[in-house]
Amino acid sequence: MSSITITDLRKEYSVKAGTEVAVDGIDLAIESGEFISIVGPSGCGKTTTLRCIAGLEIPTSGTIAFDGVDVTEVPANKRDLAMMFQDIALYPHMTVRQNIAYPLKIAGIDKETRHETAREAAEVMQIGDLLDKHPGELSGGQQQRAGLARTIVQDPIAFLMDEPLSDLDAQLKIEMRREIQRVHKRLGKATIYVTHDQEEALTMSDRVVVLNDGRIEQIGAPEAVYNRPANAFVATFVGNPSINYLEGTVDSARGDSIDVSVHGRRFAMDLEPDARVSPGDTVAVGIRPQHVEVVADPDTGHFGGVLSLFEPVDDRAHTTVDGPEGEFRAVTDANAPFDEGDEIGLVVDEGKVLLFDDDTGELLARAATPDDPVSQRP
Repeated sequence: MSSITITDLRKEYSVKAGTEVAVDGIDLAIESGEFISIVGPSGCGKTTTLRCIAGLEIPTSGTIAFDGVDVTEVPANKRDLAMMFQDIALYPHMTVRQNIAYPLKIAGIDKETRHETAREAAEVMQIGDLLDKHPGELSGGQQQRAGLARTIVQDPIAFLMDEPLSDLDAQLKIEMRREIQRVHKRLGKATIYVTHDQEEALTMSDRVVVLNDGRIEQIGAPEAVYNRPANAFVATFVGNPSINYLEGTVDSARGDSIDVSVHGRRFAMDLEPDARVSPGDTVAVGIRPQHVEVVADPDTGHFGGVLSLFEPVDDRAHTTVDGPEGEFRAVTDANAPFDEGDEIGLVVDEGKVLLFDDDTGELLARAATPDDPVSQRP
C-alpha cells in the first residue's frame, strides 16, 4: 500500500521556437487505494504527467515520491508500477496465458507460478476459459480484459492507465468501466487514470483532477467538480451538453450574499469565500442544461425563446433554444410535446445557478446547498 506525492512538477520540451511547457508546476497527493482521474483537453499535459510518474519522462524540475521516498530519477523498471495504454499491444504469437504471464516472465518468476498467477488474473477478468486462445481469436472486449489481466498480475505499487478505453464502442466502454472499478476495489491499489472522457472520470473516480495548459484548475470529488466548479473553464469542460452563460448585473451586495439581475429576472446567491463584487458589476451567469425545464408557455419561465433543435437521446432530448442571448441548451423529456419553431419558456432551477467573474472566469457565487462537497483550488 503506497501513496504518491507530486510536488511542483514541471516538464519542458525543446522545440524550434524555443521551449514548450507541457506541465507547469503541478502539486498532487494520491492516497493509497484511491482512484484518481486526470481529465482535460488535448495537449493539456495529462499523458506527460502520467509518464513522469511512470519514469518514462524525467521532469525538468519538481519531485515525485512514493511513500515519502524520492523516485524522480529512478528508472521506470525500478518503480514497481503497472501501466495500461490505449494500445492493448498483446503479442499475437502468444496465447492469452502467455500474454498475461509475460511481465512475470520478465521478472524471473518460475513458469508454474506465473501460469497459476495468470490463471487467477484471468478468472478475475472472467476470461479463464480463453487462456489457450491467441489474441486474433478474441473479441475487442476479450482482448481488453486480457490486457487488464496482464496489468494486474504484477501486484504493483499503483496502476497507471492512459486512455485505455478510447478505442472501444459505447457499450463496451461501459462494461470495461465496471470491470476496472471492480478490479480496483478488489486489489485496493492507487489508480491514476488519464482520460479526455469526462463521463469516465465522473463515474469511476474518488477524485477528479482537471488540467488545462499544464496546470491544475481544480481537484475534487466528481460531484464537487460538477456542482461547484472552480472557474468557467471547469464548468464548461465538465458537463454534457455544455453549460449556458448569460450576462448578468449585480444589483446589490449584502455581506456574503448578492442579488443578480439577468434579463429582467433576479437571482439571490451566496458569495464564495474571498469573492468580492460590487453593485453594477457585470458577471457571467452559468446555467447547466440539466437544470432547465422547458415549458409550453413562454410567459411561465424565467426566460422565453424559440425551439430551434430537438435531439432525442434515449429517454432525454437535447434541446436548443434561440434564447435571450442566442443559443441556449436544455435537457428535457424525449417525449415532450414540442416541435421545432415552437415558442417555449425556460424554467431555471434557481438553486443550481452559478456566477463567474466576467474577466477572470473564477467562481464568485452560487446558491447555498447543505452538505455540499468542497474541492481543492490551486
